[in-house]
Amino acid sequence: QSCEMNRSIINTSVEVYYFTEGTWPIDSLADIKTNNSYFPDGIPTCPVDLTSYELVPSPVHRVNGHREGDDTHIF
Repeated sequence: QSCEMNRSIINTSVEVYYFTEGTWPIDSLADIKTNNSYFPDGIPTCPVDLTSYELVPSPVHRVNGHREGDDTHIF
């Protein structure tokens, strides 16, 4: 459940970034991670395996991640 919450928070910030900046963040989220306007305390990592979230490539622009009990990243 915490992974789904993290994904939701990041996806919302990605949408705000798009409407504010006029472009989507890069898939690795490196540009949004370093922008304190979006994640002043740092972007969350996956609580299942502690990896960084990434966007699914265009046109999806959504974070992939774990669902509770699943061993694979999905979106």
